[in-house]
Amino acid sequence: MPRKEKEHVNRVPRGRPTSLTLDVADQIVRAVERRNRIDTSAALAGVHRDTLHAWMVAGRKPDAPENLRQFVERLDCALAKAEDELIATIDRHALQDWRAAAWLAERRFSARWGVVPVPDWQPGAERRVRLSDGRVVPSSAARVPGEIPVRAGAGRNGDLGTASGENDGGSPVAHDRDVARG
Repeated sequence: MPRKEKEHVNRVPRGRPTSLTLDVADQIVRAVERRNRIDTSAALAGVHRDTLHAWMVAGRKPDAPENLRQFVERLDCALAKAEDELIATIDRHALQDWRAAAWLAERRFSARWGVVPVPDWQPGAERRVRLSDGRVVPSSAARVPGEIPVRAGAGRNGDLGTASGENDGGSPVAHDRDVARG
């Protein structure tokens, strides 16, 4: 005879009660909406960052309690809202100052518009970029279609290689010191 499963209608939760109250959830969500980091938002609500991260992981599971799932959904919406407001602020400033648009392009499309870092051990070295034809030129002379930023140490053994960071075997590879000095 098959065993009948017990229904847990009035099940009493075991363990320590959760500190995720409606008030704590509201404090965290409001802090995130004000563009605070997740960890800062947790601290403002008196919750340890590890606890908040555990709630976020647990709230994304299919069998998560309803209050936890709703909290994670609200938190995701708050993050999206904060990001949207930041982008809108940059867009407004880009109308008066091109540098705001350039800053956003450098971060959003870094492979195409990213800045080539100058290593600390070469003070005053000019930034270089690799053009689609393989030439490495100063960035001040390069902002043309087809340029690919060159990162120091992008390839193996400190070489720069091609745009993918690998040597195509057909041409010599410039080293960091050669590119930085011209």
